Amino acid sequence: MAAVAARLTTALSRESNPAPIKYALSVMNIMAPQVRLPLVELRKETKVEIDAVLTQVCGHYPGYAIGEPMRQYRKFARQQDLAVVS
Repeated sequence: MAAVAARLTTALSRESNPAPIKYALSVMNIMAPQVRLPLVELRKETKVEIDAVLTQVCGHYPGYAIGEPMRQYRKFARQQDLAVVS
């Protein structure tokens, strides 16, 4: 779990805050993903990295996830032929 937390922290720190955190919360359906100036939209690579870490959390630690990230994991798991956690 510590390695996943470190990876998530790294992903959330890639670009200026709070845009990465806002994006992660939007993936979990906790808030809208839109940002206002002076914030700028995240790069696609950062979004992909955050999605991958949240998917890992849902796949390996489903009891630790808040919001609705399991929906994202199920979609990703089907695309990658991974085991889908219920």
